Amino acid sequence: MGAVADLIDLQEWDRSESIHFLLKRTGRQDAAGADELADMLGDLPLALEQACAYVDTRNIDFTEYKRRFQEERKAILKYGERTRYSDTVAITWEMAFREINNISKVPLLMLNLCAFLAPDPIPLVDLLNEAPNVPRALTAAFANKADFDKMLAPLSHYSLIRIEDDHLIVHRLIQSVTQDRMSKKCRSASQKLL
Repeated sequence: MGAVADLIDLQEWDRSESIHFLLKRTGRQDAAGADELADMLGDLPLALEQACAYVDTRNIDFTEYKRRFQEERKAILKYGERTRYSDTVAITWEMAFREINNISKVPLLMLNLCAFLAPDPIPLVDLLNEAPNVPRALTAAFANKADFDKMLAPLSHYSLIRIEDDHLIVHRLIQSVTQDRMSKKCRSASQKLL
């Protein structure tokens, strides 16, 4: 679409926007609960909308949603009906994972590793310095900055990561969904590398 329209990368909202949205969308008055829920969902607009739909249809409060989300994250992220205008969080990201996998498995291997790091900005130079410790399948991508950038490009294109000021950023929900997609063996191998 870049040739005919400007792409808009929808970032996380600031906390006050998230709280306002949660309260207005659900008609609830629990600002503290909305704050905690926004924090847990990392202020991601699509996840906040999905939470509101779940809260409304189940007639539960934010605290109960948080409890259910913590116990059943994978099922909750799939909740909701796909419409022609939007998808659930899980469906949106699953489509991106599939598209990237059709291009190359290497970027997804990198995302697997990043899924176990803190959801803070990661200096790219620190990642590049870890070249000797990465799995063999990633070695070529860590050979130089150009190959490294080429590996990250699909992840960035599909908004699974962001690159800002020479830092890589992976949203905590993307980390969670990435972990949920992994087999136990893959999860264990990724954690051992860190």
